[in-house]
Amino acid sequence: MSCTITTDNGTNWTQIWEAINDGYDYAIGLPLEFFAENTDTLMHHALKCYENFDNYDPSEPIDYPDWSVPYSREIVQGKTHVIYNGVPVGKYKKHVIEAFYLAIDSVTALGRYTSVHELAGYGQFF
Repeated sequence: MSCTITTDNGTNWTQIWEAINDGYDYAIGLPLEFFAENTDTLMHHALKCYENFDNYDPSEPIDYPDWSVPYSREIVQGKTHVIYNGVPVGKYKKHVIEAFYLAIDSVTALGRYTSVHELAGYGQFF
């Protein structure tokens, strides 16, 4: 069995298509840029990632009734099972937010920034 994992944000799934073209069994997309599912991860991400897949229909409804569990999607292209793994929600969200807080706290503790907005490149918060 062969597998590849990408943390690409959905704008360019080069690794996924390489896995498909190389005949991998599985290719997994793991989004890291969001803390919760939203229209970007459910709709825009899918449009960008799956637009050239044989069995992808952008007008098909998205079945996601329980927002407390990660949304996942699997589409087979060729012999490759392409899996969108979803973002960490529900019981996983606490750990992601805590890690994010600790990362920001460790940088701001250096005293080089006066706010999280400045650290993020937004300048002073009004």
